[in-house]
Parts: sequence; structure tokens; C-alpha cells
Amino acid sequence: MSYTGAPFLLVFLPILLVVYWLFYRRPVVQNAVLLAGSFVFYASFSKRYVLVLLAGILISWFGGKLVAKNRRVLIPFVIANLFPLLFFKYGKTMLGMWYLLMPVGLSFYSLQSTSYLFDVANGKTQPENNLIDYALYVSFFPTIVSGPIQKNYQFLPDVKARKSITYNDAVSGCLIFLYGAFLKMVIADRIALFTSPIFEYYSGYEGAVVLTAAILYSIEIYCDFFGYTCMVSGIARLFGYRLRDNFRQPYFAVSISDFWKRWHMSLTSWLTEYVYFPLGGNRKGTLRKYINILIIFIVSALWHGTGPQFAVWGLLHGFYRIIEELTASFRTRLWKKLGVDTSKGGWTLLRRIWIFALVTVAWVFFRAKDVPSAAGFLAQMFHSFNVHVFFDGTLFQLTLDEIHFRVVILAVIVMGVVSHFREHGKRAEDVLEEALPVRWALILILLFAVLIAGVYGPSYNAANFIYANF
Repeated sequence: MSYTGAPFLLVFLPILLVVYWLFYRRPVVQNAVLLAGSFVFYASFSKRYVLVLLAGILISWFGGKLVAKNRRVLIPFVIANLFPLLFFKYGKTMLGMWYLLMPVGLSFYSLQSTSYLFDVANGKTQPENNLIDYALYVSFFPTIVSGPIQKNYQFLPDVKARKSITYNDAVSGCLIFLYGAFLKMVIADRIALFTSPIFEYYSGYEGAVVLTAAILYSIEIYCDFFGYTCMVSGIARLFGYRLRDNFRQPYFAVSISDFWKRWHMSLTSWLTEYVYFPLGGNRKGTLRKYINILIIFIVSALWHGTGPQFAVWGLLHGFYRIIEELTASFRTRLWKKLGVDTSKGGWTLLRRIWIFALVTVAWVFFRAKDVPSAAGFLAQMFHSFNVHVFFDGTLFQLTLDEIHFRVVILAVIVMGVVSHFREHGKRAEDVLEEALPVRWALILILLFAVLIAGVYGPSYNAANFIYANF
């Protein structure tokens, strides 16, 4: 069941909302209803994978109770909890089980339940006695497919709290959902029609076209993942939940460290808290700190995929991060000596372009089917690099015609404007302070943009979310 499909939007979601809010005075019943809805939603992908989800819930829930009494059983329960993830993710490669299909969302809810075990062992949270509340924390249907990864000590109190919803909550939730659908279905899915064949057959295209595909893929993966995050945040708000931010304008970053404070923030936070700090963080000397940085990027790469190309993607970001820190003082002295005013907006723009370029190179390895393909793709950028393709209509003769390119450009400009406002602290709630005609004009514009240029656009269907595959 897709978040953008008619069965979800016209049947599942309205029915669940009505039943859920019928019991607004009884949070216990509300949680039971929402848990049942979450399992129905998850079963729509595959009924067999519900057993995997149930096993993970029961292992970590019982494990939490035992870990609270005896910390020595933590590691066995962590291994048992992560075993399904390791089995499905690496069974294909290591055991030759090519028929294995990864359960949707397994990578995300496995990290949530694992963090719960660590937090109980470290005394950060008490073992949860209510199985329904805990199961809802793990299986909450808006976040189970691709996160954001929720911390138990943040989310469980929300589960137990009495919910309420106002008119503004409902409108802002719908507005956030529509903006996410706009990013996903108008921008990401349309760009995918251009990038997919070029990444597959890059050797048949000129360098300028390949470079364009690399740049557009950076936009595609952001709009795909951030679009998903907006949609589920809007849905969660309709049920009285406020999800934590998972993105904060990552392409406005002025350094690699800044990028990772803005991109997939819930995963970065998880890796920092449960991998980087336990390894010693930056408390055991400079060399150990750099080793720890490489380790968390390798862990992140392994979490995303099993292929060597993912390892290269992770190591690239790790080396970016280390080189950035090693050269920080030198660069400061150099800019001062050259008389560069680093406080100017122009300098900030140049830094953002530089970071975007570095991240785009890394994304090529993330997207390619293997390391040789990624290397060949990058080399092809400099082969037959004829800028005339940007002016003679060659780009429009590939997979997207001129009209669809114009739609992409216009939509990206809209995204840039919204990102600018978000960077300066504006949120969906601020739109509700505008005059009534302005509010509804924005909502209707987004709605018709999605209906005309998205769902009923060139593909007539929304592609699967990229991060649902990890």
C-alpha cells in the first residue's frame, strides 16, 4: 500500500482516522486501534513479513525486561534483534540466497528496537511494561517504511499521552503532506525518468548529459526521501503526533560536517549516540577520533547496502570529513592571507556549491550498480563534453521532452524558495497565519500540481521510495 495510492488515501487513512478519533477520550483504545491499523498497513506489503515484525517486537520487548535486571544479556539480545536484518540484507550475498526479499522497513524498525535495548541497559529509559504501547513505537505505520528513526525516550511518552487535534493541526498536516507529495511525485519521480536510463547506459551519452544526470540525481534522492518524510509527518500530525525533523536543507550546507547535521538527521543521531560515542568519540585522541569517524561512515554504508559501491560512498564521506578537519586551520590562514571575507554571502554560496559537488560525486557511487560502473560514469562526464547539448535541444530528445524539463526547473525553483524560508525558521504553521484566500490558494495550487504533474503525469504512478529499499 503506497502513501500516494488511492487505496491508502481514499480507504485506509479515512477509516482509520474516523475510528481512531472516536475514542479520543480513551488513549488506550486509540493506541490499540492505531496498532491494528499499523499491522494492516504493513501486511499490505507482505503478510509473511508481519511475522518478522512481530518477532522483532517480542524479542526486544522481553529483552528489555531481562536487560534491566542483568546487563550481561544485552549483547545476545542485540544480536537476536538484529539477526533478521543481517539475514535478509546479507543472505543474498554471503549465502547465495538470491530469492530473499528484504522486508519493507526492516532496517528502520530494527534500529529503533535495538536502541531501546541499549537505552534500558544504560538506564536512560525504564523497560516498557505495556506491550501495545511498545509495539506501536516499533510499528507506527507512518514511519515504518523509511523512518524517521524514533528514539524510544522521545516517542513512547507521545504514545502514552492523550491526543488532541485542532483545525490548524489538520490543515497544516494536509499542507505538509501535499508538499511532500509535490517533492516526490512532481520532482523526484519525473527526474527518475531522466536519470535511470543514463545511469544504466552512461557510455552511450555525452559528458554534459552524464553530468546533468549526476546533478539531477542529487536533487532526485533528496526530493524522494524528504518528500516521503514530509508526507508521513503530515499523516502523523493527523493522529496527534509530531515527528522530529529528519532534514534541514542539506544542500545549504557549507561543510561536510554541516551536511550530516542536516541530512537524514535521525540516522546521524542514532549512529552518533549508539556507535560513535561508545567507541570513544573524540575523547581518546585525534587518531582514534578519525578512526571512529571512518567506522560510523562504514556502518552507515553497510546499513544502506551490501555492495562495494556503498562502502566507497561511505568512505568518501569519511575522508571528506577527516580532510575537512585536518585542513581547517590551514584554510582559515589561507583565506585571511588572501583577503577573502568569509562572512559575505557570495563566499557562503561558493562553499555550498563546493559541498554539493562533493556530495554529488559520492551519490554516483550510491546510485551505480557497482564500483566499475560508478568510475565509468564519472569518467564519462569528461568524455565528449559538448556544452551544445544545453542549447540545441539534445537534452529534450532523450527521456524527458522540453515541457517536462520546464516542469522540473519550475518545481525545483519552488522547492528552493520554500527551502530558503525553512532555513530562516518558517514552517507550515506560518502559512496558517496568512489570509484565508492565500492559505487555500497555496493548498489548492499544491493539490493540482500533484494531480496534474504528478500522479497523472508521464509515469501515471509514483515510483517506490528510494529509502524503502534499505
